[in-house]
Amino acid sequence: MKIQKNLDITREIELKLLETKINYLRTMERWLLKFIILFLTCLSISGCAEEVVEEEATKNNQKIEPVEAIAKRFVESKLEILPSEKYTLEIFKSQLDGDNQEDAVITVNRYNFAVEKAAQSKNPGKVAEIGFMGPYNYMFYYDGATGTMSGPMEIPSTPISPLKITFEKIMSDAFSDIILSYRIRNSCFKNIYTVENKKPRIVFSWNVFDGFGTPEAKAVHFVYETNAVGLPKDIRIMKANIISGSGKQDYSIDEPKLEKLNEEEYRFFYNQKEGKYAIKISGLKPQGEKK
Repeated sequence: MKIQKNLDITREIELKLLETKINYLRTMERWLLKFIILFLTCLSISGCAEEVVEEEATKNNQKIEPVEAIAKRFVESKLEILPSEKYTLEIFKSQLDGDNQEDAVITVNRYNFAVEKAAQSKNPGKVAEIGFMGPYNYMFYYDGATGTMSGPMEIPSTPISPLKITFEKIMSDAFSDIILSYRIRNSCFKNIYTVENKKPRIVFSWNVFDGFGTPEAKAVHFVYETNAVGLPKDIRIMKANIISGSGKQDYSIDEPKLEKLNEEEYRFFYNQKEGKYAIKISGLKPQGEKK
């Protein structure tokens, strides 16, 4: 009996030890599982962080496309130009705002498209006579700092003559402004644009010559002059004589030769409140001026 009692005690002790061991293993298993979950969570978070950093770095290091690379596809998309259409695209570069990056003005001339549209009209001869006037000359703007383009700006004019672009420092000595010339039959007009918020804004418009080829022909030339206040410069409209050239001329296309006179007709100053030029001498306003 004594031996049997000792055996029972031994078994009871062994069972308790086994139960303790099982409980210990279960506890360790739970801790191990928690550790694995925590480890995998940290690994996942780390991976996401690395991915975000990598994406951000890619964005920051993304190369800005030059205007030559994007102008054609941007223009054709905006104007819905078919691959079969022949048109003229020109790029004019200058620094046009204060970010020290080279910007660009892009002009588009759709003369062939204008002729095709005229042929489909009820009176093609009349359309040709007025120079195919319509929405066939466009201006676009490219911002060099962001590599983005804006436009189109439709310039109602004759597509027989493409738009002409020059640059002049008028609003600031730090960057140039855009001088756009366009034709309406035997007349020529100039628009002046300054770039604000990555887009050109018109500040002045004037008739440069009119009635070319007729006895009533008139012409002027522009002089940009620093005033007593400083910048922006004043715009002086100076008289000019048209010099008749020898030989036959197409007055709707050809440029007249001008004799520039040192006689002022009008002077305009930049009105900061209105955000455009206003005349200094009289109550006259620039022709074709837009808000």
